[in-house]
Amino acid sequence: MIDPAYQGSDAFRLLYESYLTRLLELAKREMYVVEIMADVITEDGLRLAEFVGMKRLRESRHGTFIYKGTLLPPALRVTTHICKQLTGFYKAKYAELKELLELSHADGGAPAE
Repeated sequence: MIDPAYQGSDAFRLLYESYLTRLLELAKREMYVVEIMADVITEDGLRLAEFVGMKRLRESRHGTFIYKGTLLPPALRVTTHICKQLTGFYKAKYAELKELLELSHADGGAPAE
């Protein structure tokens, strides 16, 4: 949960961009995050999850909402310069791995969206 005092602040932007930067650093070392999940508690959280392109999966047992975003294939909204770099990198990697990823889904993995 993001404290209301920090929503939309430089602190939140730095945290968000640091996370995306770390994902990009890992991808450059051939380590990829395929999906990201969020347990959304507040209305502001719902708006944020939907704004970045995450999809609602279901309501949790404790009354919150579970959201998912995919990176392979990239399905998140580009919101910053670093996000644009990350998305471009993941799009190129997805093009390279598309057949392999589709085969793994056909063998019982999670279906591609």
